[in-house]
Amino acid sequence: IRQTMFAEFLSDAGSVFTNLDRVFVLRPLAADSDSLAWIRDLRSRFSMPSMQWWAADAGPIGGRIYGASIDWARSPKGDWSALSVFDFTTGRQVLLMRWRGEDFTAQMEMGLAVAKHYGASQLHSDANGMGAPMSDFMRRRHAVGFVGHKFGRNKPDYVRRGQILFVDAGVALIDCPEQRDEFKDFSAFEP
Repeated sequence: IRQTMFAEFLSDAGSVFTNLDRVFVLRPLAADSDSLAWIRDLRSRFSMPSMQWWAADAGPIGGRIYGASIDWARSPKGDWSALSVFDFTTGRQVLLMRWRGEDFTAQMEMGLAVAKHYGASQLHSDANGMGAPMSDFMRRRHAVGFVGHKFGRNKPDYVRRGQILFVDAGVALIDCPEQRDEFKDFSAFEP
């Protein structure tokens, strides 16, 4: 809990989070943009009224490699489930979605539909807590390209690899207030 809530696995957090302005550089498209009609259609089809989204690219660009990652939320009223799509060719986050309190089957179908839209070569998910049965279901039903991660001893390693991307500004993220606030929460804690 202390690792997750207070980022105690971060080393030299100050140097990581001083680069937020060099990392959060992608301007999101307007949510009502015609090029994002496919997202509004998915929200309606899966009946997910709480869903919010920010997109830097509305669709896949030929010749690029995409991957998606989903973090399931346990609480229907507090935490949000979050889905990100990355263009691995350029190191850009092209889509960020979040929702809470939605039907679990709808959440899984949404993740799969978004990954399919971008032609993501892999869909990554946490496989801890409630993520375990959801990841297991998705793996059995859609085996190709689905990866479930158990975050235990390897979580600090994932974070350290991410730190390098932040320190070097080797990744570009969508500049939306909600996402930026999540990272500022980490930077506010000093171990």
